[in-house]
Amino acid sequence: DYYYIEDIDKKEIIKRISPKDIIYFLTNDKKIKNVIKQLPNNKILNKEYYLKGLTKIEVQKMLANNGINTPEIINYDDNLENSIFPLYLKYKNHDVFVAKICSKRSLNYLFSKFNSNKFYLEKEIKQKDIVKEHKIYYSNKDIFENDKDIISDKIKNICNKLSEVTGLDVYSADLIETKDKIYVIDVNSAPGFW
Repeated sequence: DYYYIEDIDKKEIIKRISPKDIIYFLTNDKKIKNVIKQLPNNKILNKEYYLKGLTKIEVQKMLANNGINTPEIINYDDNLENSIFPLYLKYKNHDVFVAKICSKRSLNYLFSKFNSNKFYLEKEIKQKDIVKEHKIYYSNKDIFENDKDIISDKIKNICNKLSEVTGLDVYSADLIETKDKIYVIDVNSAPGFW
């Protein structure tokens, strides 16, 4: 059965959910914590992760602190040199918003219109250094790549460690492989796959 998270508070929907049901959320909505509390006996995929309520930037920092390569996070200040651009501007929460910013002037303009505290900056991995981009799907230690290539042991190890560090049972991740390293660019706790 499929339910909209906005409707889950309705008593008739909660009554329809059996303690034997396995629940998988296809959203990163803040309401998930409340739903989990209403369904304490269900198997809820990614439960530990959702209860932590992590933002996108917190996940990236957690991965980096546990030895998983992520793009360098750049602190915004007025002294950013133009030579550091382009940078990626990302929304701190899990809503989809990524913009490539090519100059300090463009960044300052955006921040004159939007609250800079809602965003963070990541250093770009230069196109010339990229060997391959990977879209990985992870479920119960099974790892699948979007283009069905053979998955290296190095990527398998990164994916298993990512699951261990975050508490995610199911996720997708965007990885960029360079000659020297593999970077985790993005983690999605609610990928839409079957």
